[in-house]
Amino acid sequence: MSYKIRINCTNKRDLCFNGAKINKKLYYDINNKLLPLYNDYIDKIVILHKTVKSFTTAKSFTTAKSFTTKSLEFICNREIDEMEFNEFIIILKSVGFYCEIDETKNKPSSSKIQFITSTEPTNPLFYYDFTTQWPVRQNQRKRKPTRISTGKPRYSSQILYV
Repeated sequence: MSYKIRINCTNKRDLCFNGAKINKKLYYDINNKLLPLYNDYIDKIVILHKTVKSFTTAKSFTTAKSFTTKSLEFICNREIDEMEFNEFIIILKSVGFYCEIDETKNKPSSSKIQFITSTEPTNPLFYYDFTTQWPVRQNQRKRKPTRISTGKPRYSSQILYV
């Protein structure tokens, strides 16, 4: 069984690294900052891109478009406990990861970080708010409006560390 620590990084409000949007260009910076701090349970780091074609319907028209979400995933070789998970969040913050301030609400965005298994990816073992480091109860998660997808999602990944 494999384990992952996943955090969305589609835009700067979700997660950024030293003020920049997370992408392949930041590979060396991220790797150099995290390499001395890697714990024994991190096998590799991956940026996962998921592109889905979808359409939304309104009263008088239908629009078709595709959208891409991006997440930063830390592949783990073993299960970690809640204390190690909290320490990992502290390490990420100490090297320069943070959520940018949401201009409309004038407060930091509340990106979520989760520890999941390969067998149950929709049911995380730990689900925390990255900014406050408080646990989020499963029934209180905010769901995005439902988009109707037309076909299978297309995945691509960029490996940052092996």
